[in-house]
Amino acid sequence: MLNKETQRINWNDSAENIHNLIRGLSPWPTAFFSLDDKFVKVYGSDFNDEETRHEPGYVEKVQKDGIYVSCKTGTLIIKEIQMPGKNKVDVEAYLRGNKFPENVILK
Repeated sequence: MLNKETQRINWNDSAENIHNLIRGLSPWPTAFFSLDDKFVKVYGSDFNDEETRHEPGYVEKVQKDGIYVSCKTGTLIIKEIQMPGKNKVDVEAYLRGNKFPENVILK
């Protein structure tokens, strides 16, 4: 049965498994993570299996093509998000008028 904890992204999982969770929960009920005690929904992603030097949940970089987050194995590339109270947008559109923090740990 789906509940909030099932939907919450566990950064201690592999990037591939998290990507599959996002695909499976999009468009509803939606996977999410916590940033500054706010829930951010994730609708689209990609991943790579390259080794990372950072702890799981660490935002490695933020670019037009996505938000790169370290996972236990590999890196998740977040492509489409919905901030609280806002519409769903791709990361490139979000970054035109907003900033997303780098070098932080997502929960």
